[in-house]
Amino acid sequence: MERQFQINWPVLVEEAVRRVDGVLLSGGEDVDPKRYTRTLPANVAATVHRAHPDRDIFELRLTLEVGLADLLYLRKTKKDVEELEQIAKNQKVTGGRQTFRIKNEIAFHGKIYQMTGNETLQRFQSMLLPVFGYLVSLEKVPIIGRVSHLDLVEILKHGSKEEFRQGMLQHLEHHFAKLK
Repeated sequence: MERQFQINWPVLVEEAVRRVDGVLLSGGEDVDPKRYTRTLPANVAATVHRAHPDRDIFELRLTLEVGLADLLYLRKTKKDVEELEQIAKNQKVTGGRQTFRIKNEIAFHGKIYQMTGNETLQRFQSMLLPVFGYLVSLEKVPIIGRVSHLDLVEILKHGSKEEFRQGMLQHLEHHFAKLK
């Protein structure tokens, strides 16, 4: 096939790498939080205060997630909400297994970003992924907010965007409590 079309593989690979914003290796049950890097990508690190890059990115994520309600309510579909509900139902805290928790958090919150229909937010969310590993590595025991993922889905199904915003705030309250 290479001879038939005369594909120049080095050039093709170089072009593919040039066009890619990043690569997400989602892993599975065997992903260990200790392997998550606390080093931010250069393009992200350049935009945050050098003294506290993890904290700055963490605070930005919290702020964004509370503020996503308007876009979610504008663009959510029944299918999206059903998919989000399935993700939430598959999540059970199982003996504090951190790798499983990270996978679930990424799936749930990633779906919320996807539901906004905003591609820039979706790309930005992928840059925030190291924050999940960083946060979970700080917790000895998984901490769950007063509002669960399933609660957030129920609010999306039957509540208002303001109720969702408040629900997300309560979902993340244990993280906000860490801010100084």
